[in-house]
Amino acid sequence: MAAFNLEDIERLERAADVFLGDPSKVTKEQRREAESFFDTLQKSNLSLEQCLYIFEKTSSPFVIFQVSQCLGLAVFRDWAQLSDQTVHDAYQFLLKFAIDNPHLPPFAISELFKCSARIFKRGILDEQKKNSSSAIYSLIRSLITSESESYRILGCQVIEALAAEFSSSWGGSKYGLTWDFHIRAKRAFESNGLKELFSLALQIIGSLAQQPEYVYEADAVHVQLAQKFLGIANIVLSWNFSPKIVNSNLLFHGENHPSDTAFRPPEEWKDVVQNPEFVNLFFRLHSCVRRNDYLCTMSMQCIAQLATVMGEVMGGPPTIGEFHGFHDQYLNNYLTRFLETFENQPAEIEIVFVASSMYKLLTYHPLPLFFRLPTDMLRRWLSTITTRIITYTPIAVRGMLEDPTHTGYEALKLLYQTWAVVLQSKNTYYKKLEIPINNVDFLDYLTRDIVNELLKSLIHQVDNDDEVNDDHEHEDDIIQFSDHLRQIGTFVSACPQTTVDVLATILHEKVSQLPTVYSSNDWNALRHWQEGIHWTLLVVGYSLTNEQVGAFIPANLVNYCLDSAAKRGTATPLDGKNFIQQCIDNPEQLVLNPNLEPIISVFGHLLSLCSLQYHVLTRGGIGGLSPTVLRSTLWATRRMISALTARDEEGNDPIMAPSSEYYSILQLVMMEKGSEISLVVVNFFLNFCFDIIDKMSGETKVCEEAIMTLLNVADGRPQEVAGNDIFYDKLGTVKLEKVNSRRLLVSSLVAIGSMCDEPHHHDRMANMILKPLAERYHHLVQTGGNFSDIVDLLECFCGVAEAAQSFTANILLNYLFPILELCPQVLNGAKHEQAVVDSVLRLFAEVTKHLIIFIDEIEVTRKVYNIVAVLMEVYRDTQLGKYKSHLVDEEEQSSDLIYFLDVVTNILSKDIFNSAEPGSISDGVKISLLEFNMLLPLMDKTLLRMPAICSRFFKFILYMTELYPETFSYVEEETVVMLFPIMKAVLTSEYGTEVMVNCIESIGHIAQYFLRPNVTKVDFITNRLAELLPDVFTITMQNGAQLEIFKNGTTTLFNIICCAQEGFTTYVRHLIEMQRSPEVSNNVATAFEELMSDFDGSCNRRQLRIFRDKFETFLARVKGQLCLFH
Repeated sequence: MAAFNLEDIERLERAADVFLGDPSKVTKEQRREAESFFDTLQKSNLSLEQCLYIFEKTSSPFVIFQVSQCLGLAVFRDWAQLSDQTVHDAYQFLLKFAIDNPHLPPFAISELFKCSARIFKRGILDEQKKNSSSAIYSLIRSLITSESESYRILGCQVIEALAAEFSSSWGGSKYGLTWDFHIRAKRAFESNGLKELFSLALQIIGSLAQQPEYVYEADAVHVQLAQKFLGIANIVLSWNFSPKIVNSNLLFHGENHPSDTAFRPPEEWKDVVQNPEFVNLFFRLHSCVRRNDYLCTMSMQCIAQLATVMGEVMGGPPTIGEFHGFHDQYLNNYLTRFLETFENQPAEIEIVFVASSMYKLLTYHPLPLFFRLPTDMLRRWLSTITTRIITYTPIAVRGMLEDPTHTGYEALKLLYQTWAVVLQSKNTYYKKLEIPINNVDFLDYLTRDIVNELLKSLIHQVDNDDEVNDDHEHEDDIIQFSDHLRQIGTFVSACPQTTVDVLATILHEKVSQLPTVYSSNDWNALRHWQEGIHWTLLVVGYSLTNEQVGAFIPANLVNYCLDSAAKRGTATPLDGKNFIQQCIDNPEQLVLNPNLEPIISVFGHLLSLCSLQYHVLTRGGIGGLSPTVLRSTLWATRRMISALTARDEEGNDPIMAPSSEYYSILQLVMMEKGSEISLVVVNFFLNFCFDIIDKMSGETKVCEEAIMTLLNVADGRPQEVAGNDIFYDKLGTVKLEKVNSRRLLVSSLVAIGSMCDEPHHHDRMANMILKPLAERYHHLVQTGGNFSDIVDLLECFCGVAEAAQSFTANILLNYLFPILELCPQVLNGAKHEQAVVDSVLRLFAEVTKHLIIFIDEIEVTRKVYNIVAVLMEVYRDTQLGKYKSHLVDEEEQSSDLIYFLDVVTNILSKDIFNSAEPGSISDGVKISLLEFNMLLPLMDKTLLRMPAICSRFFKFILYMTELYPETFSYVEEETVVMLFPIMKAVLTSEYGTEVMVNCIESIGHIAQYFLRPNVTKVDFITNRLAELLPDVFTITMQNGAQLEIFKNGTTTLFNIICCAQEGFTTYVRHLIEMQRSPEVSNNVATAFEELMSDFDGSCNRRQLRIFRDKFETFLARVKGQLCLFH
């Protein structure tokens, strides 16, 4: 658009009307044309004069919105040619245009202010075009101090636009603003603008805080003014202030999420922060706006950030009245206002921020400050935390049970984290509150109340329902509530005196109810009991065991058991052994034995619950069993079994070796191998778990939990399991291939076998488990059996591969070889059966992922390669046709290709294939060339838009170029012609950042390969590499703040330059010529000369390091000047 007239402006306005028109009156095609028209406008390089002319003649808000952006681009593009006054006039024109047209829609006014702020930012570091900040600040001051509320709102909008522009580098690359420029501009703004603007905005808060509450429900002007002020306050209070020392070679500068940033202003801000009314006004304003949900949210964000104030601004005299310095005074003042404001239960919209404020106060301020608080205030503060937890727990639980995304999830999690921070310094609080350390008081009882309330709330939600809700999926509870229940575990560990006995008592109560509930024939009572025991088990499981590296009992709980046993004088485990035996044999006679340690009592009750449910299962009462409760029981019990099982290595490690007292109390479950009690527990769980798998095979989750329980029982006592006749008797009743969880079951059985040291156990298990599966598979393949049976068996073999370990890999691979050799035949015979195709490829994916990594013998891996090569050819001939004919357009339909890509990627990851005879092609190159030629023709836009396929394909390309770059010495030119356009499209980030990074790295590997000595360059490849130079250069320039992208970008750029020096020289000449100013052109030319000085074309690490260092300097020199359009 070389020139503009009224007719052109009318076309713009018509396009704007279409773009914003009623969807029922505008067709999709018309809207697309309008969108394309404005895209063309943005790319048309309008001059500043043309933009100003359009502003003068148009009245369309959307045209004003679009032309504002064009004006900003024009100023940035012609920056070096514009005079100081022109730049000043440009951003002041935008400001005044918005002020003079206050009835424009908010989106248009906002864009005008944004563009003005961006121009102001561009000039803040330019010595030749220094902005007259006094002029813009004077304008803002006149707006803020105006008696007109409308002008004050506009003043706040200008401040917000400036603060938002300087706080983030988002969107700056479009205007040529690099991250390096942003950091320096932000630092300059912090030193002479941010505080002044915030101080101007603070002049408004006084009048806002004096308005009655109803004003913020009905008065639109006051609501808008409060909204704009709180927007400014949120930006400033979340400001990530620059460090005092900024490294000019800084490679990475993170922009934290506002909620993660403390408000840490420099010392110059003392007069703002240390003003006595600073905090008070925010709390008073919040009290006024609480009835307006939107304003309330913004206000709470400010209050939460005010809890993070720290740093130099807190300094001052050592004493201020009764306080030890300003920091103490600030904390005391904040807490006083906080406790007053939220004395009653906060509203639902406030609770997350209240919890966040509490957590931030305890984590951002030193602990001694809290101990210098008056004792009464400290007690009130701690009581308030627990009160908020206890009163909100039932609300949160109800909400989370109905909706997993409920606000209560995050709020309760933060509240629990807050109390966990308090308990970390429990003993210190005791001293401050003048409570003897060994005395149970205050914090212990508060913690007990928190644990009790959670249990009561979880159970009470069910008891209050008229009908039990069957819609809630309990299978997700273990994961969904894990964050909260783990925190409860830390509470129990910190305060066992008041919590462990409570858990043991509640569990006893629930377990004792089971016989009565089952005999009552009251279905509703049964369902209520099932819900209650389910939640009790989850709380007990998370409370008494931890799982950082396998399940274990926290040390505090062990010490508590030791102490309680010492006090009662019960140092022998005999009663405990009898108790465990009684729990399994006679669960109906269960009693709560006060002489037992709580952990032993809990474990016994879990065994009783298992035994009771086992009796129901074996007596034909399966219909009355709840899969949810059964799964929860197994989950909690296996955690206890794992935590209480002695490890062989513990006895050899003097640091990990338990004391004799520890053994004496917990010996009953730390079973000596072959002991009577060990055999009782093993026999019981073999019967229980296998009967669940047999009788409840359709309940996948329950079967999986039973299988995991078997594995936990076998861990530490594998000989007793593998040598047990019950194990083989029960296993003989189960058809492995028909169990829903067959893969996990086979994997677990193989794992149990690998734990054994006795060869005859290995042979017996192999004959019982593996041999029948292989024989049945061979029979089905030879006789053309049912495809579904083949799929089931292939899934079992996946379990075999998954269980591989370094010392079993060779054995399992030898077992699987005959099965793998038949797979190409299976694939060919079932080419129209998607399930069979997927299963065959899934098996190869598992074998190449879990087994091959442990194999070092070249002959074995070559055998795998030969089978995979045959499989690939069959897959190519039978399956790839549907992709070439574009019959697949959904990811679900391409599952076989996804598995195939997994196979080829896993195979390439074995660098052992690189070995080859001199002068011959290695197996790795052969297989990568085969895979490459098969896959590349398929990769059109339809398939690449499927994330699972796109990411795997470029992972394959990355492995191929890194491990077998020799492949490119054998590819045909037609293949390269297909590959490089795909790479160019990926470099636009159209397919995601991860894929783009893999692509950049792959390009670098290709270029590096052709720089090797004795490697002949292939012209049609090096020419294509040179064509990618602009894209790689642009990505590297625009991602200086992203360490991984920048590192890979500079490495790839260096390799391409070494490989195609003439192409780089041509590109540099083009860049220099396209700069609009001779001054900029000269500066860019000089920067490139310095970048390439001493460059000798050799590709080695030293030259790469020098190039990378120089590129950082180059980036800093051309910031905001170099135009990268190409």
